[in-house]
Amino acid sequence: MNKKLLSILVCLAMLISGLSIFAYAATIEVEIDLGGLFDDEPVVNPDDGDDEDNDGKDDNNDGKGNGGPSRPNNEREEFDDNEEEVKEWTNPFSDVKENDWFFGTVKFASENGIMNGVSENEFAPNQTLTRAMLVTILYRVEGSPRLESDSTFSDVSLSDWYGAPIIWAAENGIVNGVSETEFAPNNAITREQIAAIMYRYANAKGYDVTQGGMAVREYEDYESISSWASEAMQWAVNTKLINGKTKTTVCPQDNATRAEAATIIMRFIEANK
Repeated sequence: MNKKLLSILVCLAMLISGLSIFAYAATIEVEIDLGGLFDDEPVVNPDDGDDEDNDGKDDNNDGKGNGGPSRPNNEREEFDDNEEEVKEWTNPFSDVKENDWFFGTVKFASENGIMNGVSENEFAPNQTLTRAMLVTILYRVEGSPRLESDSTFSDVSLSDWYGAPIIWAAENGIVNGVSETEFAPNNAITREQIAAIMYRYANAKGYDVTQGGMAVREYEDYESISSWASEAMQWAVNTKLINGKTKTTVCPQDNATRAEAATIIMRFIEANK
């Protein structure tokens, strides 16, 4: 009886021992399978090209399908922060309406910093343009280069708001004075004077000014063009910088308006991109 009891106890002990070993092995397997979920670094399957932290682009891709050095996160963020946002132009001028013929040109001049208003909310499109104003516009188109020399004109000083533009234009052969010593910056500018200045400006830029044709002769008042402006007016009309004020007249002696100047400058820039 004692031997049977002893045998039974031995069998029970072996059974319990075997179950303990099986349970321990199962515990180890579970820990191994689940261990990756609790690591500091995510487990990445080298055979899997998808990464949940990726924005859809491979950081090591140079855009051509070839591996390249990855860009640091801070550099990528700096690039994103510097992306320019396209902003819609908000018209600040109460005297410029969308149905005005000059709306597009005023918008162009304002957006590109070529012309400002006469006040914060007025452009004065029909106001007469002065000689100083036109030269200042061209000076801005050129990026307002720094000047140190003073003016050779008695009525222009470097300290004047138009001083640097006129000095720059005179040095580059773009403008002449009304006399050897006077520029007359506040005089109203005529349409043929604009043509002459734009013609010289195009020459200074090295643009082709040899366009042929006598389109200007289609206007019945072409003979009123001054002899010194004849070649420039032919060029301006042939290149569509200046059109007639009416179907039959080009009005070379008329004073030019701010809206007309904005239009001519826009046409010039667009034609020479």
